[in-house]
Amino acid sequence: MKRVLSLILCALLLASSLASCTVTDPKKAETTAPETNTIETNAPETESYAAAYDTSLLTENGIAKAKIVVAEGADRLLTYAAEELAYHVKLVSDAEMETVSTASADSLSLIIATPDDLPALEELFPEDLQWLRELSEEGSDKRYGDDGFAIRQIDNKIYIFGATEKGSLNGVYDFIEDNMGVLWTRTEVNAGTVYVEQPTITVKKVDYREKSPFTMRGYSMWGREGTSDTEKLYSRNKLNASLYPMEEPNYPEKQAIIGITGVMLGHDVQEWILRSPIYDPNCTEYWNELEDGVPVPVDDAMRIKQVNYWSQLTTDTIAASVIAYLDANPLVTNVSISVEDNDDCRNYPECTLPSEYAPGEFVYPGDEDYISTVFFTFLNKVAAQVEEKHPDVTINTLAYWLVETPPRCKLNDSIRVFFAPISKCESGSLSDPDLAPNATSFQNLEEWKTITKDILFYDYYFCYNGMEDYERPIWYDMQKDLVYYAENGYLGPMAQGYTDKGEPNDRGGVTLHEGWIMYGLTAWIYHKLCWNPYEDIDALIVEFCDKVYGVASDEMQEYYAYLYKGWTEGESEGIIWNFKIGTEFYLDRFVYQVDIENDIKNVLRKAYEKAETDAARERIGYIKSRYELHFPDEE
Repeated sequence: MKRVLSLILCALLLASSLASCTVTDPKKAETTAPETNTIETNAPETESYAAAYDTSLLTENGIAKAKIVVAEGADRLLTYAAEELAYHVKLVSDAEMETVSTASADSLSLIIATPDDLPALEELFPEDLQWLRELSEEGSDKRYGDDGFAIRQIDNKIYIFGATEKGSLNGVYDFIEDNMGVLWTRTEVNAGTVYVEQPTITVKKVDYREKSPFTMRGYSMWGREGTSDTEKLYSRNKLNASLYPMEEPNYPEKQAIIGITGVMLGHDVQEWILRSPIYDPNCTEYWNELEDGVPVPVDDAMRIKQVNYWSQLTTDTIAASVIAYLDANPLVTNVSISVEDNDDCRNYPECTLPSEYAPGEFVYPGDEDYISTVFFTFLNKVAAQVEEKHPDVTINTLAYWLVETPPRCKLNDSIRVFFAPISKCESGSLSDPDLAPNATSFQNLEEWKTITKDILFYDYYFCYNGMEDYERPIWYDMQKDLVYYAENGYLGPMAQGYTDKGEPNDRGGVTLHEGWIMYGLTAWIYHKLCWNPYEDIDALIVEFCDKVYGVASDEMQEYYAYLYKGWTEGESEGIIWNFKIGTEFYLDRFVYQVDIENDIKNVLRKAYEKAETDAARERIGYIKSRYELHFPDEE
């Protein structure tokens, strides 16, 4: 019977016994979330199998010893995963690894699959697939992304699989990171893809599974959406979402090819009116008023206002615009209908009168949630009209500035909220009760979760003037934020940040690339926390310094320790609107006043002299040059 079973399994690309598993360290499990922890289970027993070659070798002396297997006709994302695996094998070892459609007995096979293209996975690893498909947890508020993965070895076959194609791609990236030592810190390969050349690559880690407690994980790129190189960097770090502009409805197709889900978000209610098929340019009812009875002109002046959320005409005009957009772009699955980037919203006499948000239920001028309730009542009406024509479309909207306060009304099921705490002070976590601006936003969020938990977080971690000259060491508070998001079952983080390219940023004569050099550690830690918010931050800093700076690791760890010392000892309380605060503020408060400028310069100079590679010197050299510029040596 065992012999028959073995033959059947071989025909299905299966083999015999599972490589030995180690038991998860129970002490580590106490501090690491089980949903992302290395979890090991046993595969079904079959007859023993003895390969005539070393099944732990991917390459040997620059020669491939394994083949990548992707089923013929598999999803494009699986093919892309195979391309990414082959590319990184070539990068690290110079070996050309072949991709084939069937496994063979004469080499190690790296099988990238989902149950859709390899149904045998359902029989081989039923516990793994059940676990990957469980997106909630009994007795907990947590919910999980559907793009987790498992990696299992059975003799001469390593299976890298997920319940979804993105899960399999995530598994490939994790396999590359753990078995080849690769880090992705920037889009530019020489300085940003960190690795050590290894003509011989040995398999070091298999037989585990992971999933993230966040459904969505990603970025906004601060008005520079549509940059595929940066989004590829995101995907390699197991992020899965990025914003795209209204003007590019087909761009999500390009994002999907690399494992990114496109999300539309912007300040756009005025734009929806202007592009509506029923817009009347002679009508002024859509617009706010500058003063009693004087409408805002349709020019730059209206950009400092909202629109008339009290008007049924505004509701109908925006609904018609969104429906027309979706009719013309049938592949679009989500749209943005969000407030403009200001806090002024007045129409007379409406803004002086009670507003009915439900039959017989009113909110009154002067109530803290008045404008928020007016806006979301309006949005519910728009969503209801859109839902009739396009029932599967999600409407994204910002809980921002004048509408950060939760409304009294319920929300249409199609609405997904992006909580954007614009006044948050980054010197502490959102849940820090000692910071007044954070306490206000946290209270708003606690009230929001009674309305909906379909909330993404538009945090401003990488949105601040001075980012090319100073890295804010917000690592531990950022972790507190993300742990809170995970524990409460929110959808996940979508921080605002920069694209990584050579575009000038008009500040200090440097490009956006240099910003990524300066705050590279913080961005990489953010990526890690998006997948597993329970990571050991101190261990991550050591890993980053060891791999990115090589023999200069100790000095760079000392540099980051100085940064954190300045951040915690400097005057940081009550920093509201800190994204507008410039370089001088940060360097004065957190470097000069703490008297660490010479310590930082000295340790960076030591690191630069000690660095052995051009890439490490480039990474250190830029940081060193900025501190030398701002704190020149005394004559």
